[in-house]
Amino acid sequence: MYRHYKTKDDLFNELVSYAATGLEKIAEKFKSDESPNEWTRQFTLEILNDLEKDDAFAELLMLMNQSSTMEHPSLQIQYLNEQSEAMLNQTTRLIEKGQNLGQFKQGNASEMAFYYFATLQGLAI
Repeated sequence: MYRHYKTKDDLFNELVSYAATGLEKIAEKFKSDESPNEWTRQFTLEILNDLEKDDAFAELLMLMNQSSTMEHPSLQIQYLNEQSEAMLNQTTRLIEKGQNLGQFKQGNASEMAFYYFATLQGLAI
């Protein structure tokens, strides 16, 4: 492993970069014209399937959670945090769209997005 990464921090930052890129792609997908209800259902089923398949996805979620609490984040962690915020914002917009279409319960869409991802994080743990 040390042939590819000089330090544990280098390996950690590579994993964080991988996670950030994934979040960026997910946030883009959330801009879909598809029904918010259907899109959320499909995304949730994908997450549940990934969690059931093996522990890799759960470990990646925990790594993302751990990195968001670091006091002096690296550039990669800062990018991950930016992408996490972008995904949360895009999810909020998706929920608002669903509320306007009568597909989702009315309420604070930002809180709903936060609780949605907190639930997924809880399942991973």
